[in-house]
Amino acid sequence: MRLSVTIPQVLLGLPARNVENPYLASPSGRARLEISYREGCAGLTVSGVAPEVVSKLTGFWSRLASGMGLSGCTSLAVTGGEAAAASSLYAALTVAILHAVARSHSDVLDEYEIVEMGRMSDPWEAPWWQGAIDAMRYCSATGKTVAYRNDEEAVELSEASVTVSRDAAEAVGEGEGAERLGEGVYNAVVHAIGQAVLEASEEIRGGASPSEAGLRMSRVQNGVAHIIYGVRTPGQSCVWVPGLPGILELVCLR
Repeated sequence: MRLSVTIPQVLLGLPARNVENPYLASPSGRARLEISYREGCAGLTVSGVAPEVVSKLTGFWSRLASGMGLSGCTSLAVTGGEAAAASSLYAALTVAILHAVARSHSDVLDEYEIVEMGRMSDPWEAPWWQGAIDAMRYCSATGKTVAYRNDEEAVELSEASVTVSRDAAEAVGEGEGAERLGEGVYNAVVHAIGQAVLEASEEIRGGASPSEAGLRMSRVQNGVAHIIYGVRTPGQSCVWVPGLPGILELVCLR
């Protein structure tokens, strides 16, 4: 069947060890794909996306099939939206897979079920990073700009989307923690990025566009990214945001 699924983009929020921070995520386009699920076979076949995304999707399918006791296979071909960042495309395509599997069993999943099932099937053990992926998946499932901390603290803010270009990606690992920065400094830095998400969310509720709100807080976002992860400070319209676990992506808002 043909599907069109929202490609999510985190605008604000950064993973930090031992902290559950909020994220601001917004739609940034749509991925078009052909997807099918059938019984009597095994595995996942993917075309039209980068190898790093294929690898993560294969691991996702393996854990999903094992956890749900699936006795079938899925074929997925992306025909539009493949230029999206790896993390955004991964989140969107896992939403599509979950929808397709549920539909094949005459079921429908809501956004919370999608986030929960996706989280259980993600092919990594990176609890400090999981919130960023959950936020992207929630954004994709709802098709809206959202503020997301966890399943109990998720707010749909608007139907507005953003236009972004992807400039770079950098492997950063787990970043610095309280043991290196000192507990007081670390807590202050973590609080600053959480507050930036909350204030940007209030601006969007008040009528600002996600791009405007994100850019107003971009210095805070980039400053915290430099402190925790050591990345360079980018130009005015660009911001470091979480990608797949251990990777920051530099996106520029247009």
